[in-house]
Amino acid sequence: MSDYPSSQRPRILILIPTLYPDISSESQVTRLKTALDAVVFRTTDAMALSLKENPTDLVIAYERQNNWQETLLYQKLRQCDSGASYLDHHFRNASLALRDLGPCAADLVWRESFKATNLKEEDICTDEPESQSPEVRARVIIKHWPFKLPNLDVTSRNLNVSPKFTRLVELLETYQSYGDSFRGIIFVQKRVIAQLLVALFHSLTPRLQFVRPIAAINSYLSSDHNTVETISHQFTSGQYNLLVATKSYEDVSLPQASVVILFDVFESQVSLAYSRSFTRGQESHLIRMVEQENVAHRHALSRTAFDTKMMRWANDTAPESRGTIPPRPLRERNDSYTSDSEDDLDAEFLQDPVTGSRLRKHQATTIFYRHVAQLTQDDDPTQHLFEYNLAEGEQGPYDKWRCTIRLSGAPIDGFSGPAAPSKYLARREACYAACRQLQHLAQLGSTIFTLDRTRSTEPQDNTMVPQLDSSHEQPHIPLSPDFWKNSINKPTFSEFLYPWIVSTASPGSGLEERAPMCFLTRAPLPEIPHFRLSQSGKCIALQFHRAVPLVLDPEQLELVHKFTVKFCRILMNKPFESAGWREMGYFFVPLKRNWRPPMEIDQAPLPPSIRDVIEWNLVSLVSETWAVPLADPKDLKMDLEDAVVQDRTAEFTHRCEIMRVREDMTPLSEVDDTPLGYSLLKHAAFTTDERFLQGGKTLLEQCHSRRKTFEGLKNTTQPILEVTRLPAAINCLNPRIPPHTEDPKKATQRELPCAPALTLRMGYLLPSIMRRIDEFLLVKQLNAKLLGHCVRDDLLVVATASPLAGNDYDYERLELLGDAFLKYLSSIYVFAQTPSGSEGDLHTARQRYISNQQLCHIASQFGLPGYIQLKPFNIKSWMPPGLKLADVQRKESIAAGGNERENHTPSSQGTTGRPNEDSLVGFEAGKRSKSRKKRPKKTAPSSPIANKTVADVVEAIMGAAYISDGRDAALRAAKALMIPFFEVEEWSDFDRKVRMPYPNASDSLEPSVIRSIEDIICHTFRRPHLLALALAHSTFNNMEMKNHQRLEFIGDAVLDFLVVRYLYNKNQQASPGELSLLKVIMVSNSTLAAICVWSGLYKFINTTPQLAQIIRNYEKALASQQMAEHSQAEKEGRLMGEYWKDLDTPKALSDVVESIIGAVIISDKFSQSGVDAIFENLLQPFYEKYISPQA
Repeated sequence: MSDYPSSQRPRILILIPTLYPDISSESQVTRLKTALDAVVFRTTDAMALSLKENPTDLVIAYERQNNWQETLLYQKLRQCDSGASYLDHHFRNASLALRDLGPCAADLVWRESFKATNLKEEDICTDEPESQSPEVRARVIIKHWPFKLPNLDVTSRNLNVSPKFTRLVELLETYQSYGDSFRGIIFVQKRVIAQLLVALFHSLTPRLQFVRPIAAINSYLSSDHNTVETISHQFTSGQYNLLVATKSYEDVSLPQASVVILFDVFESQVSLAYSRSFTRGQESHLIRMVEQENVAHRHALSRTAFDTKMMRWANDTAPESRGTIPPRPLRERNDSYTSDSEDDLDAEFLQDPVTGSRLRKHQATTIFYRHVAQLTQDDDPTQHLFEYNLAEGEQGPYDKWRCTIRLSGAPIDGFSGPAAPSKYLARREACYAACRQLQHLAQLGSTIFTLDRTRSTEPQDNTMVPQLDSSHEQPHIPLSPDFWKNSINKPTFSEFLYPWIVSTASPGSGLEERAPMCFLTRAPLPEIPHFRLSQSGKCIALQFHRAVPLVLDPEQLELVHKFTVKFCRILMNKPFESAGWREMGYFFVPLKRNWRPPMEIDQAPLPPSIRDVIEWNLVSLVSETWAVPLADPKDLKMDLEDAVVQDRTAEFTHRCEIMRVREDMTPLSEVDDTPLGYSLLKHAAFTTDERFLQGGKTLLEQCHSRRKTFEGLKNTTQPILEVTRLPAAINCLNPRIPPHTEDPKKATQRELPCAPALTLRMGYLLPSIMRRIDEFLLVKQLNAKLLGHCVRDDLLVVATASPLAGNDYDYERLELLGDAFLKYLSSIYVFAQTPSGSEGDLHTARQRYISNQQLCHIASQFGLPGYIQLKPFNIKSWMPPGLKLADVQRKESIAAGGNERENHTPSSQGTTGRPNEDSLVGFEAGKRSKSRKKRPKKTAPSSPIANKTVADVVEAIMGAAYISDGRDAALRAAKALMIPFFEVEEWSDFDRKVRMPYPNASDSLEPSVIRSIEDIICHTFRRPHLLALALAHSTFNNMEMKNHQRLEFIGDAVLDFLVVRYLYNKNQQASPGELSLLKVIMVSNSTLAAICVWSGLYKFINTTPQLAQIIRNYEKALASQQMAEHSQAEKEGRLMGEYWKDLDTPKALSDVVESIIGAVIISDKFSQSGVDAIFENLLQPFYEKYISPQA
């Protein structure tokens, strides 16, 4: 180009055969631009999307159907099986069909379910029908039942289909003009609905004669290439022209259609993208059916809408496309993927161990898209995710494809799945394999798994008032986390164990030093936060670090299993036993005492490995025995390094730490009867006062007097050990437990438990550690199953902890915040729901949402009480999953007879096995042979939980949700807790229901007055007429009084919440009682009246002359009190206090403050920004100046 003058250069047009060039073509264009000294012109993203042949999006609304009555057939079949023990599944399907399709379809459920099975004549007993089984009786009724055809005439009394089905038929009729070219796809959520739609379409042959429907409903068959090929051929050829499919077919490679109808509302952007890929372009339609005035449906459409960037991504999600990374996190509901009924035939699935939720292969691609959308990607958003290649060496009638994941920097980059006969199946396999690997690496959390919900997310009848129990408490059965059961029954990878290392934050020294321990789980644990324990009044900070998954050979696995059982027996002094390692939820292994977490371990790309730091010698020793005898006295100091001794040969006994070796004492040493010597001897020989006086003054003599079968010592010159009691396992979660009182130092000679002192010290913390992990897992389970992850886990732990549990945290502060928020939310709701209600009506209506009895009843319906920590941790009840208590009587008889292998008696010179009795002092041989009476087992009754406690937890969860993500999360929490806020999904929904009247023309405010008030409150009114209503005090006419009081009702609740939120955030260490006291002062009528005068708002109140005079008198008295308090405060050198508290307050002043706050939040369409501005600029300065928390 440089050879040509600028004006004579030739013009070159370069066409790129794609709307979205990839990286390679971009680089070519850049090189051409440089070489030719050219300018590149291209279309914008919005223009490119408009050029692409997108379908016409339509939203079709259908009328809301009133609740249908159960059909006569349903009632008769219910009489056959009143307990629903045989036909429960069919009853549920019939109820679902009644709701979605109407009575005709509800009856067809029974015909379609039973037509495949013929009824044998010998099964029918006409003489005694009561003797027939419920199933046989049901078949007899169904066989002779006169099923009716669908009646779509809305004017007929015999109408038996829903408005939703009627609207669907009307939609299909509009495509009759397409003739043989018509192809349609209907996506539904439940397979029973798909089957019934096909049956109904067949029965409407005269009206839908051009429709030839077929159902594609089985997720298992959607992974069968032959089945999909057959359906595709039949659909393409026109043998069938309407495909009714469940969501398990949405990523299947099917022919494109004239119309794609989403019969159910799926809040899923991935589903919407899939549905678009089945359309034919501009001449086709994508139709979403929604219910009229259904708030949830409207918001689902809004949340799943595509902007320009998301539309660009959606256009590359076809079943066989290469796909791209979503430009932002996807809007998906966790239950939006459950497409088929609970009898899915998928044999292979991934299971979330926390919740038990399952991920099947037909869901894997959607889950994978969700995962990559959450990653922070620096790469070009046009980078493809999938790469397809023909698999070499694969035999079969079809070519085999293999899909490879391309995600640079991720641990699954380059991951491939098994070869498959089609690209969409290969993509499924690759995504499923990638999800499996991500779960193995603990990068696929519970938030990504889909939930099979067992409860309705929205109550059906908003007029229902539940019947409440008059008692004030109910039984409380605490739940255990499902994690251990799920990890035992369905381990992620059966050959892998998943290590977590627990160590102290500071190494410690002396008796405070603890060796690191590792627990190995069968499935990856979620992230464990660091936490603190309290032992003997001292705080112990613990750290937790994940290690790389570990594979053990069978011998090592058996050793680890035996070590765990023996170590737990040592820790708890209980005869635990286990049927085998496959029954265990986790295992313990000791690590080398000098292990320390690597620097910047949290930023490392991979966690550390523990294979080389496991103390295998210790594992082997402990797995074989529980104690070893002392070695030769010459090597005593070396033998006692990091050792623990116990007082007798019994496995379950006290253990002591060694203070020093008393070389100055032997078994023949005399101890005088002075208090010090007497105490030393008494605790050494374990004697009573009488036996001390009668048994002699040497340790050996005392031993002779105590043990009848004592034969003496081989070495009477051996030294004595001075020890102190090793604190046993105690509840370290409760800081209020008094410190352990140390026993006097003892002097004796004892045997050595094989677990070192450092390991035992950490081991005694393990019950409390695992209990805290159980609490954490239970909270994650609650968050996923019931709350939809709308609360931070760390806050939810606090919100479910009762003060009675004795932890260093409880729900009381959160409950105070949640109580204020619930009052705030319920006040706005009843205000919007009852536009003509008086203030008294609003107070009465609000009780339904805030009363403790009501909240307890609602929460108990879905099992919330089981998640509440009600009692302190009982250390004696701790038992790892997979262990059980042995038969004590059998064990004692075996021990007495010496027949059990683990209690064999080796020689005294051995280093393993049970020590020789004659080498020890203090062994009570006589007591071993005595039989002990077996105490009858007592069944502990479930402890009651107060209704108020359950209600407090509900409020605390809402407070925790507010702290987690503001009032939007708190509203979601209230909905998840099933508090009946109907037809409300977002705060903007309230504004659609509120209609506030305008004041009389004579009461309208001048613009200057409005501006003056807006200057005071630092906020501009969007609806100034509400300010006039707020200032028109209730001494005027009845209508104005009613509207003013309604605003006051809202303002009072909003102010309460704003004050509690302010106090909660400002006073982090204040108790709930202190916060409540401060709140009462700050929202009292006297304080609000002082604020009204202090700010100047009182000047604008529209009231009677009599009340105006009262206000003027109050203003003068208040000014006088303020001057007096100011003078007194200056003399005493303190801040000013509550100078207004001794005055009689006109209530009109406080009412105006509250009504203005109520007017602002309504004026702002229930946005919080306006009332926040009032609080920060008007109320907070007054509070901080005159109300001191210390006072």
